[in-house]
Amino acid sequence: RAATLGAMAPGTLRAPSVRGERLEPLRCRVGDDVWDEVLRNAPVSTAVAGELLAAEENKVLAVLDGLCRVYLRVPTGRQLTLRYPHGGEFIGLPAVFTRWSDWDAQAVTDVTYASISSQRIHELMSGNQGFLFAVAEEIASTLADAILMLVAANAETMSTRVATHLLELATREGSDEQPTAHVTHQRLADSTGTAREVVTRVLRRFRSAGAISTGPGTIVIQIGRASCRERV
Repeated sequence: RAATLGAMAPGTLRAPSVRGERLEPLRCRVGDDVWDEVLRNAPVSTAVAGELLAAEENKVLAVLDGLCRVYLRVPTGRQLTLRYPHGGEFIGLPAVFTRWSDWDAQAVTDVTYASISSQRIHELMSGNQGFLFAVAEEIASTLADAILMLVAANAETMSTRVATHLLELATREGSDEQPTAHVTHQRLADSTGTAREVVTRVLRRFRSAGAISTGPGTIVIQIGRASCRERV
């Protein structure tokens, strides 16, 4: 049900409703005691906005604070965004079972994260049924996010693709009244898998429709956070 810019009323920004209600972060679902056990003795690192997170083989990254983008690089050099994990979520959890780790993770904002061994994840799952179920939910949610992002990258209009990523970024940041995405045109283009010039043209149309306002490295959506969530 993609809404093109030509069909948008002034002051609105719409993206397809491609999934149900988002899961709470894994940390909230397992509780602080279990989360502390997950992080026990795990080395903690930081990454500034735009920097790649340091991923190691047989390691899972736990985002402690901030917003990240997980993506694939394809032979053409294009980037395919899979999901946007934030504080309390894992990156690379499917690799615990599949050994697949052909992905990169970039800090969208300044990020603090911990590196946890696959062995540690297995130990906690074997001894805690609640954690086992939460991990299964997390993996299913991660794969659903990735599939829907890949479908959108190949089936949606460019305006809808840009709106989808912009709303995903903006609903994780900013104030309640005016969700704000702290992202440059180039980084939004990387997330969308297109050229910066294309994103600039799309944003110009959104701005002309009164849906957004822009500043250096900042895009503000002129509707409330709740409306953003409903429309995503």
